Amino acid sequence: MASETSRQHVKSTRRGLATIAFLKARFDEGIDYLGMFQPLVEEEIRHYEKDDIDLGGFQAAVRASTGLAVPTDILRTLLRRATRKKLLTRQGGRFLRQPGVSGDASLARRMKEIGSQHLHLAKRLRESAEARGIQFSSDDDALAALMRFLDENHIGVVLGHPIQGGPIDGSVRLNHAVAAFVADILRSGDRLGATLEDIVKGLIVRNALILRDIPIVKRHLEGLTVFLDTGVLLQAMGYAGPAEEQATVEGIRAVRKAGAQLYAFEQTIDEVESILRVYERKLGSTAGIRSLHTTPLTFHFLEIKSTPADIRQEIAFLRNKLAQLRIRTREFPKHIPKYTEDEAALAEALKDRRKQRGTGEKRVWHDVRAVSAIVTLRAGNRPNKIASARFIFASRSSLTVLNVTRWYRESYRRGLEPIVHFRSVTNAAWVLSPVNAASIPMKELFSVCSAILHPSAEVWSRFVWHLERLVTSGELGDDESVAVLAHQFTRIDLTDIESEEDLEATTVSEIVERVRESQAGKFRTQLAVKQSEVDASKLEAADAQSELKFLKSKARAQTERVATWIAGTIHIFLCLILAVGAILTLPIQWSDWSESNSFLTLVLWLCATAFPVVSLLGFFSRRFHMLNIFDWLKMLVASRIENVGSTGKSPEH
Repeated sequence: MASETSRQHVKSTRRGLATIAFLKARFDEGIDYLGMFQPLVEEEIRHYEKDDIDLGGFQAAVRASTGLAVPTDILRTLLRRATRKKLLTRQGGRFLRQPGVSGDASLARRMKEIGSQHLHLAKRLRESAEARGIQFSSDDDALAALMRFLDENHIGVVLGHPIQGGPIDGSVRLNHAVAAFVADILRSGDRLGATLEDIVKGLIVRNALILRDIPIVKRHLEGLTVFLDTGVLLQAMGYAGPAEEQATVEGIRAVRKAGAQLYAFEQTIDEVESILRVYERKLGSTAGIRSLHTTPLTFHFLEIKSTPADIRQEIAFLRNKLAQLRIRTREFPKHIPKYTEDEAALAEALKDRRKQRGTGEKRVWHDVRAVSAIVTLRAGNRPNKIASARFIFASRSSLTVLNVTRWYRESYRRGLEPIVHFRSVTNAAWVLSPVNAASIPMKELFSVCSAILHPSAEVWSRFVWHLERLVTSGELGDDESVAVLAHQFTRIDLTDIESEEDLEATTVSEIVERVRESQAGKFRTQLAVKQSEVDASKLEAADAQSELKFLKSKARAQTERVATWIAGTIHIFLCLILAVGAILTLPIQWSDWSESNSFLTLVLWLCATAFPVVSLLGFFSRRFHMLNIFDWLKMLVASRIENVGSTGKSPEH
């Protein structure tokens, strides 16, 4: 019997996932609100076991086949549409199936294709989980775990429908395995990301349609003022890490585009500042760092190696950052007792902080005042829909939302709660304008996975205790202990340890050694990078030297050619002079025309004189020998050209 129930649950999960993806596809096509359900209801009409369709039995059949709990009024409207299509007839208020109604082959084929994609996703999840020591007995079990994870940790949120929170099946390790798989798919840009996106967005569409809280109209949130809680502001300003910052900032922009105004109470900003002051004090010493609670802020500030001076600067620019995000501020309104009921009970409900660390009376007081402020601003109105709520408080704390919701329903009985989860508002913004906010659901999901992949407060506390013992014994230095706390390996290794498990000293030592090895490896890598940079510089220098030698040899060859041409010209001219002088020394009479020309006579006498002079110089010194004078002239000209080139001056200078 148990086995049969399990099989039915698996089939229901498969059908539910296929239905969700189908709804998302219909949503993308722009099908109207009821038209998204119509093909699924018509298919169930064709396969219903009876021709006489009663609403109660048919509603259960639709839920069994699609996983959708379609409200009765919506179902009745869809059956009327089927009547107009001649699938049903009406007799005395009853719906009767027409004979000969055949099934829709295209819908069945589409559902089969979607199912095969989901099974591929399940196989990858099983492989990823096995690497973390988690075994799924079948692909269907893996799909069921993925469905529960998405529905409970991210997607089961629309306005007026709070997150349940908590790990799937109560297993921290299983929850982390699924979160790690989803984060890897989103981070790597794997093609399975499209299949996962269809499921995620389909879940949002399903919840929005079933609860009928978000009609598909433009700027539906116009007239709504959303007051942001401390956690939302911390993430929006980047103090919880880049993934959380990106998701929150884009969510804020989408909510504003949907028509809502964004505010923060002055007291909320004071609380943000008080949290930052804690980090300012504790980041200044190793003992203070070890006393920090396990929160996304702690891990982020440790990762980026923030100092007290950095935190002081953040505090100084706090309001400037809010202004850049276009978040306005206002004080709590004047308290009017007639609009609020049993605030003492609310305070008691909010003191249930077993699952939240680092909160105290101030935090409880702030939440009580914030919730009371929203109720006061509503001035006694108890809206049923977000469109008429006018004021609402958006928080990142699932536990706070649940506690306030429980208190509100006990105290007021009806109406939309004054507090919702921030993802409720961003999901609403996506449904209203999926084109303008296309990436928000997946970025929100990645943010959730990043937050889940942190060790529990209990495990972190025990780890810090073991670390302090190592410091006291001298096995670990203060600076090393801070490095261990800040290293990502520490969080990864501690993430899968269950809260009730014993964290042994050997495990802590192994983590410390792993971090040390990582740091040493990082140092070796940096050293190798520096060495490669030095080698590259040497290679560049050698290349430059080689290039310089080439240019010098090229310049020398050019100088050689110019010097050869100039020296050759001078040498030829000199040879002509000597030749003429040699002729004039012969015992002949100069002609009358030479005697009558005084200039020519002077030249001829110079030539005649130069010949014996040069001959005598060549006899006493080989430099002036006619065979060597060309080389001497060439060397003289080349030297002159090189001197001019080295000084950068032209020969005229």
